[in-house]
Amino acid sequence: MEITVKNRFTKDTPRKLRLVADAVKRMPALKARDSLTFINKAAAKPILKTLNSALAIVKEKGLEADQFKLGAVRCDQGPRIKRRLMKSRGQSTLIQKRMSHLTLTITDEIFKEKIKKQDTRNKQIRNISNSKPQTLNSKEIQNIKPENSKS
Repeated sequence: MEITVKNRFTKDTPRKLRLVADAVKRMPALKARDSLTFINKAAAKPILKTLNSALAIVKEKGLEADQFKLGAVRCDQGPRIKRRLMKSRGQSTLIQKRMSHLTLTITDEIFKEKIKKQDTRNKQIRNISNSKPQTLNSKEIQNIKPENSKS
């Protein structure tokens, strides 16, 4: 089973969120929650909030949270609030306060193993279909006999 939770318009930059997201990506969900509480970054708070929301959905559906792993943790860019900072001689500079959209997916380990098996099967089928045809020399072509000939 796969559960996706979104936290939109987070007032942290995507660059700072990605630092924390990469640290907990592909961890078991409960271990990721424990490590997020001790990461000393402000960007850990919205990721922890989103993960707790996903684990609440798991609990609501009557499933066990220890079977789930973090799948994809995406930190996409949201809108920017633009401000002006006044400088000397009537000039100003633009200050952009970036927001981000956080998408967190947790998957059941058993479900993920089934997907891996299907992926390996698909790769094997692709390798067979993508194999190059053999090129033959002129001598090899002469040695080939037609199937319908009686000689």
